[in-house]
Amino acid sequence: MSLTFFATDIDLLEVWRRILSIPGMKVLEEYSVPDQPNRLFETVDAVADELQKPAPSLAAWFEPSGGQPRAEAIRFTPQVRAEIGARGRTILCSPALVKIHRHGEQAGCLASAQVDGRSGLEAVSFNGREA
Repeated sequence: MSLTFFATDIDLLEVWRRILSIPGMKVLEEYSVPDQPNRLFETVDAVADELQKPAPSLAAWFEPSGGQPRAEAIRFTPQVRAEIGARGRTILCSPALVKIHRHGEQAGCLASAQVDGRSGLEAVSFNGREA
């Protein structure tokens, strides 16, 4: 599933605020920081701080829906390991994850944004893959 809309940073924060207000909804870090576990974001302030970083990687998961996200290891190639000094990262995979993307600035116009759900096939395709 994919839904595209136009939004500002403030609009996206409001979307995350509404997601966090739903009982049973979790906001998780989809792609971990290299060599770190995936994080859980429990407050709007924590989400707002993450959104200020370059390339935030957040995903929502409605716990009562099942499909608990599992961490799949991504091993960096030797060249990437040498460049960034990290062995790899983890990506959370589940057909129940919902991700919100905001595309870059577009000459002062509202940027398009997208809400995506993953299929099980896409989630499995990352298993054991090198990045």
